[in-house]
Amino acid sequence: MNLQKINKQLVSFCALALLFIGSLFYFISVAFKDTGFLQEKQRDNLKEYADILK
Repeated sequence: MNLQKINKQLVSFCALALLFIGSLFYFISVAFKDTGFLQEKQRDNLKEYADILK
């Protein structure tokens, strides 16, 4: 059992997993942007922030 070989496999697996998760989040955010859900959420956050500043 070569430790370096296992390490390389682990690193490449983690990189692929991160890439997959990143693209998944990207597609989800794009889908939400199309529905306008994200803008609504951002508006609510801005309102809360404005209330805090008052």
